Amino acid sequence: MNISKTALAISLKFNALRKQQHIQHLIPNEIHQYYESVIFWHSNSGFFSTIKNLFINALLRIDEMLLPGDLHHIIFRKLSVYTLTKAYLKRNPNGQIVVLGSGFDHLAWIFANQNPCFELDVLPVIRQKQAMIKQKRERLYFIEWDANNDRLIESLNSCKHYNSQLPTLFITEGLIDYLDRNVIRNLAASIKTLNPKNEWLSTHFDREQLAFNHRISFELGVRLAGEKLTKNVDTTEFAKLCSSESFHIKHKIYSNDRVIFKTNGQPMSHMKGCSVLHLN
Repeated sequence: MNISKTALAISLKFNALRKQQHIQHLIPNEIHQYYESVIFWHSNSGFFSTIKNLFINALLRIDEMLLPGDLHHIIFRKLSVYTLTKAYLKRNPNGQIVVLGSGFDHLAWIFANQNPCFELDVLPVIRQKQAMIKQKRERLYFIEWDANNDRLIESLNSCKHYNSQLPTLFITEGLIDYLDRNVIRNLAASIKTLNPKNEWLSTHFDREQLAFNHRISFELGVRLAGEKLTKNVDTTEFAKLCSSESFHIKHKIYSNDRVIFKTNGQPMSHMKGCSVLHLN
């Protein structure tokens, strides 16, 4: 099994976007720190770095021109998940965080400075990320887990640092689009079985609401990356799948709820069909 190219692409895009003049002030310092000092992507200095940055910025401009809203949705989901996770830990100072399909994201590393955080993903991703992180966290734990083949409860209980008695926030950012209905239902059941008080934070794409060019680009891009999307699950069906396992949507944030202005003062285009759901 190879590293997810789509997960890597999102992280690389976000790393480039956070440095944009009209965006960098929106990003918390600890997130900037993660990408600048903690995780090693490549050389960040020198002549080739300058050429690389010019090339990436040109690609971002083309992306926004051809797929308006794509860049906004990346910032929207990263900031929304970060903000809601921080709020959860403020309400539950002794809580823990479990990030499912963590990829190369910053979230668990940031909050592991004070709370136990667990990153679950396939082994190639875990090994690559561990090799890239230059600053370790004592409370950050990596667990091998394949959403389609491994049982979540067994995987978590294999780690002696995981405590099912503690209040826990489970996070699936960009994962459920790759899971079929039975896997989603089993995932919800497992989270509740571990502790009925557990909460769940998830991004959600209703591909039926995406503009035609966005949907074609998204589905074709995933296919070219050698990955596979499942049949679209809209928000109503996702809520029903989760409610069958006693989960209910507590809060829903749509991408158009967050306005991000460009350098010229005009708001960035937003993407329909993109939301962040908080379930308990």
